Amino acid sequence: MSTFNGIRLRWSTDVIARRAALVDELKKMFGTEVLTPYALRFLYSYPQITAVIPGIKSIKQLEELLEIPQSPLPNKQKKALEAFYDDKLKNNPLPW
Repeated sequence: MSTFNGIRLRWSTDVIARRAALVDELKKMFGTEVLTPYALRFLYSYPQITAVIPGIKSIKQLEELLEIPQSPLPNKQKKALEAFYDDKLKNNPLPW
């Protein structure tokens, strides 16, 4: 189970558990522990999105993130993420 700090302390243990389970599903879907590149590629897959401002902690991370718009998300993965949203979140959203 994931643990969250800071502003996330306002979430109940049930919400934290649900968020952790959803993240675990996404990690299995993409076969990786690192979801950031997929999340950013998903955002960039929509023409309405022209800029994303992620948090960056190092030059290496900046360099990696700058490459993301150059390698688009395959349509199959985009459709899988849209289906994930429709099935898991659309009618049962998580509290902010």
